[in-house]
Amino acid sequence: MILHLSKQIEATKVNRVKHYVELSMTLAFLSELVRVDSLVSAIGALVYIALWLGLYVLTFRALKRMMYSFLTLQLITLVISAVGAYVHYSTGELAAAILLVINIVAVIGIIFSVNRPIFYPKINWTEYDFRHRKDKRIEVEIGEKREPARIYDTRKGEAAIVSLNELELDHEYALYGYKDDKHRVRVLSQRRALLGRPAIYGVKFIKVK
Repeated sequence: MILHLSKQIEATKVNRVKHYVELSMTLAFLSELVRVDSLVSAIGALVYIALWLGLYVLTFRALKRMMYSFLTLQLITLVISAVGAYVHYSTGELAAAILLVINIVAVIGIIFSVNRPIFYPKINWTEYDFRHRKDKRIEVEIGEKREPARIYDTRKGEAAIVSLNELELDHEYALYGYKDDKHRVRVLSQRRALLGRPAIYGVKFIKVK
């Protein structure tokens, strides 16, 4: 599914995540370089750096499109870093172990930053099966009409809205039926599903003065 983001989110949160990934890559490379003390170890370090590079190339590609595989790649990076830190600590290579521990912290920060409805709403196939729905029916005010939609995954002051009607990025809309009250939200992301399926919109709740 293709994800479209508001310019504000792309310029701030996504760029921040990109910088974190760059930091993570640098730490991974340094963890290999600090172990070099001979020609043989230098060749080994280059091999491992090449493997790290392949992993991060896939990571940046997934981040660019905000694909769900980005989270999977972060978990793989986390596991590799944890195993590497343990191995290096066991063999007395403390500098490499410390760098990988720092990398673990960086990766956890990345996962925490993107684990939100506007990027990766928690949805599964049962959301499309009316027998197993856990979302809530609402109405979105579009122009002078109230159009039906569904809301789910409300976290961190954000939510995901499933709607067959077009909602524009960076626009505000009034919601009715959520917690029996009127709310206003700003559309920050739009994830297009398969043909014939409704689009998924990541929204942020706005406090009404």
